[in-house]
Amino acid sequence: MPDAVKIRRGRVVSISSDGVVVDLGLKSEGLVPLTELADAAGNALAQPGDLINVLVVSEETRDGYLPVSAQRAEQRAVWEELERLHGEERKVRARVIERTKGGLTVELVLSSLGPLRHPVQAFLPGSQVDLRPVRHWQGLLGREIPTRVIRLDRQRGNIVVSRRLLLEEEQARRKKLLEEELKEGAVVKGTVKNLTDYGVFVDLGGLDGLLHISDLAWRRVAHPSEVVQVDDELTLK
Repeated sequence: MPDAVKIRRGRVVSISSDGVVVDLGLKSEGLVPLTELADAAGNALAQPGDLINVLVVSEETRDGYLPVSAQRAEQRAVWEELERLHGEERKVRARVIERTKGGLTVELVLSSLGPLRHPVQAFLPGSQVDLRPVRHWQGLLGREIPTRVIRLDRQRGNIVVSRRLLLEEEQARRKKLLEEELKEGAVVKGTVKNLTDYGVFVDLGGLDGLLHISDLAWRRVAHPSEVVQVDDELTLK
């Protein structure tokens, strides 16, 4: 791969109005445009000594520096990670930003890449938000939800995700669990999820079961807290 398309890791040497000088371990140092490493107020987001990734834009020096881009390096890393997640059908956490025409705008959380200088936004179609039509969108705003990338267009910069797909898979898994494992007479393990006056709700691995207070112990129990606590693991029939 030519140096002009390589992502390199370099150390920030200095910052000036001309840009951010980066030591790349090459004959010439790299120069990142200051606009790529500054906030809206113009304050630098990098300091001398920081390690940053940059993409070498050209092998020809300009004013003694190699032109390099931190923004393009981040963009490439983002798309490579999205393509990996898409290909492996992995979950991607997404924070709902706003409602838009036809669905929601979400901001993807790509934890494997660390903090990103430029947030990655995707489109969550209204038909892919839930198993049923959503009427109260306000309850989703600001929430972080699991999604899966279902369509990528690198040239246009379009990313489409789905939450419904994951919900359908979970629904199918629960149905299979109910049909194959949770049969009358089966001995199962569960975790206490919630206590009520009349019994205990137990997480059986995706489905909740009710353990009635009369079945908690041989003796009379006034309240489930006398016998179990939340997060206790139980063996049940």
